[in-house]
Amino acid sequence: CSMVVSAGGAARVVATDGDGGVLSLLGKVFDENQSVLGVRPEVARLRWEEATAATARTLGSPFGLVLGADVTYYPGSAVALANALLAFSGAQSTILLAHKRRRPVDDTTLATLATYFSISTLQPPDRPGGVFILGLARRPTAPPDLGLGLADEQNCNQGYLRKSGACVLAPPGID
Repeated sequence: CSMVVSAGGAARVVATDGDGGVLSLLGKVFDENQSVLGVRPEVARLRWEEATAATARTLGSPFGLVLGADVTYYPGSAVALANALLAFSGAQSTILLAHKRRRPVDDTTLATLATYFSISTLQPPDRPGGVFILGLARRPTAPPDLGLGLADEQNCNQGYLRKSGACVLAPPGID
């Protein structure tokens, strides 16, 4: 997403991921493709559950455009995803998500997001099992974030536990 938006003429692009290794790789890819990019995207660590409206402002939030691809596949992360989208968007933000419905349980992710955003299908899949492009708009009553940034065991999704301030995947057999 970041490279396409940058090559398309965006004035500023921030690419995020929760994994430092991914961020390092992204930086290398951006450097190697600088000749086709309008601006070099910035890279920033973002763990969805740690996002707050206050920390998002340090990166320039609210952003006019928030893009996400392959972020809706795990329903257990839906609340954390909603938290990050709320923290980084504003009332005038355009949020676009590429969503592939892999299993019926994926619908629960969209239902969770619908608590805080109105959701419309902008582009249906071009084939069965294809990708939807969804447009999200903040609901007027949506909070600035969901307060998940607090260092509290209770706000990690099922199957995760708090370690060094972040929710991380729990070892098998630990809930």
